[in-house]
Amino acid sequence: DIKQIASRLPQNRQTVLFSATLDPAIEKIAAQLLNAPKRIQIADRQTKLDHIEQRLHYVDDLMHKNKLLDHVLRDAGLKQAIVFTATKRNADLIADNLYADGHTAAALHGDMNQRERNRTLTKLRKGDLRILVATDVAARGIDISDITHVINFDLPKFAEDYVHRIGRTGRAGATGIAVSFASSKDSIHLKRIERYTGHPIASHIIPGLEPRSKVSRHNDGHKKSGTPAHRKGKH
Repeated sequence: DIKQIASRLPQNRQTVLFSATLDPAIEKIAAQLLNAPKRIQIADRQTKLDHIEQRLHYVDDLMHKNKLLDHVLRDAGLKQAIVFTATKRNADLIADNLYADGHTAAALHGDMNQRERNRTLTKLRKGDLRILVATDVAARGIDISDITHVINFDLPKFAEDYVHRIGRTGRAGATGIAVSFASSKDSIHLKRIERYTGHPIASHIIPGLEPRSKVSRHNDGHKKSGTPAHRKGKH
């Protein structure tokens, strides 16, 4: 669509690109449309992570993942949270299940019309919603100071999207917590994220919700309820 629009514009023009993230696909389009551009970056990926504690929980299956999600959302320190999913259908399904379990939750995704999206975001800003279940596209640009937790129910495909997601918490000098769920199938995405951010994500174990199968990862230490990895022998 962007290429089609550009093809109808006059050759003598100024073109400026604004983007919250720059994945390879967007960079390719930028290279085609921009002529020797000057790149202005407001903040690098490292500064976005300074005030965010990152946690990883390994999951066995969908049932295990849902139990972990419920446990994390019942944390008394959680004020508001965004739960990220890979698909619109999952966003609706998870939001409905959470609402049925007594959570004040709603979905936000691209299939909703603008009025529905505005209504949901207004509820979130007013504090009438505690949990927003969203896809990447729908959650772009959300800046709400009361979001204390970001939960990656599904890991993103692109490492840069991970930084964008967890940047919804820890805003304006506040601290935040980013929780990610990963199965053995997610090891490639996890490695890409850690390579991109330059930091390993410490894995945690919640007593009673331990994964049945051990996931082996180079230099990975499990943490149990905040216990440092070097004390894992006491699990």
